[in-house]
Amino acid sequence: PGVLLGLTVYTYQPSRVVPLSYLVFVGFLLIRQRAIIARHWRAVSVFLGVALLVTMPLLIFLLTHPQAETARAFQTEPIRALLSGNVQPAIDTAVATLKMFTFDGAGDPQILYNISGRPVFVGSGSLLFYLGLIVCVWRWKKPEYAFMLIWLAITLLPNMLTAPAPFFYRAIAAQTPV
Repeated sequence: PGVLLGLTVYTYQPSRVVPLSYLVFVGFLLIRQRAIIARHWRAVSVFLGVALLVTMPLLIFLLTHPQAETARAFQTEPIRALLSGNVQPAIDTAVATLKMFTFDGAGDPQILYNISGRPVFVGSGSLLFYLGLIVCVWRWKKPEYAFMLIWLAITLLPNMLTAPAPFFYRAIAAQTPV
């Protein structure tokens, strides 16, 4: 699993947040379910260590070649605005991302991944999505539900903080918890 997690960051730029899901989940377990970490600390350490080891060449390359990521600089405008104190572009992309799930006309405008503007869920699919989300929030203290919420929130971050939004392909890592 550590090898696969490490390889994930090589696949697509938004996938680079996926390891953060596991780190936040381990933090959650340290706070809420310490006994799980106490029982499995070796396995967790090997998992995260191997993932870091596999990821290391990419991290070193990106740190020593910052210009390698400039081809998509236009997409990071909301992040740059946020860092300079302007929160509005980040709010706009976050709201657009959240609306893509069930709001008519708020889906990805590109015909490539769906009918242009169509949300991810329509009709009863929308109800089931919100019901599942409510169940997860209601049971957030259980690790399996907490992990789904953490995974969903973190894997939506690239879409919420970059332009244009929504962009279904950039949110692909959120597909499983959704």
